[in-house]
Amino acid sequence: MNALPRAGWRLALIGLGAVGWGVFLWVTIFAITTGWQMTSGHVRLVDWHVFDAGARQLVARDLYRTPLEIQGLPLSATQFRLPPFSAALALPLAGLPVDDVAGVIWQGLAATSIAGAVVIVAVIARLHSPVLWAGIAVGLLSVTLWYLEGLHLGTNNYLVLLLVAAFCWCYLTGRWRLAGLLLGLAVATKLWPATLAVVAIRERRWPVLGWATAFLAAQAAVVLAWLGPDVVGSILATLGEPIPPTGYLLGPTAISGLREVWNSGAGLAVGVGLLLIPARGRLGLGLAILAAMAVIANLWIHYGPTILFALALIGMELLSHLAHRPRASSAPASA
Repeated sequence: MNALPRAGWRLALIGLGAVGWGVFLWVTIFAITTGWQMTSGHVRLVDWHVFDAGARQLVARDLYRTPLEIQGLPLSATQFRLPPFSAALALPLAGLPVDDVAGVIWQGLAATSIAGAVVIVAVIARLHSPVLWAGIAVGLLSVTLWYLEGLHLGTNNYLVLLLVAAFCWCYLTGRWRLAGLLLGLAVATKLWPATLAVVAIRERRWPVLGWATAFLAAQAAVVLAWLGPDVVGSILATLGEPIPPTGYLLGPTAISGLREVWNSGAGLAVGVGLLLIPARGRLGLGLAILAAMAVIANLWIHYGPTILFALALIGMELLSHLAHRPRASSAPASA
């Protein structure tokens, strides 16, 4: 008798998962090819323009030393402020037409990264048919600004999220070498994933830390050899430049007045507090990600999927704890 209801649930899952993936694919294609023409503000691919311009400066060996500029196109920053590896990742596309070819490929990579990260969440949660469950999730996410804004701007946050998600999966399954390399790659692309190292230190996962450190040291040596040791001063100079809170923001940084207090030390205090919680496994990784989000001066809306990923890890651990908590016996105690 139970076989029929199970079969019904299975068919429902297949149908909803397929519809979700279909919605995600349609929304993504529409947003990249047509939807952007309905937007205002002239901010299409402004983040991608930064990466493309940075890649070209990296080739010319003047990264960080000169203002960014690329064919008169709008950019989200006038100076490259990210790690040099962020520019290096754009090198394969730097010689292609900036928007119509390279930008579209970059947006496709962002969409694929979101899809991959959501599938990894379902795998970490040990859901049956993780691809189908992921389809439901990406279908819902695809119609929100948390996804569309980053796709429109050409952010690299979705790629970083995929790297972080892959790291977490490898870390939780004991693939220490690959986890270390992924952590090093994520930190080299955008510094905030470094907070995940706190969990590895707490759990004494020295191979993870060793491989991450080796990767970071190797890429730093290559960068210094290519750009010259004096580039360090230029990098430090760019870090001191203020970043205007433009666009859609999340959390305390979205509220004028509170943003100044948060960025003056409150966010750092919250981040440190989260890292000091002696949590391990999924809970520790989720809190470490939230700690990194707390210290970002302008938490743009396209960090939303990253926050959701952290909350998913935390939720998994809490639900697992509740499921395995021993229940009090209802039988009367013996005299």
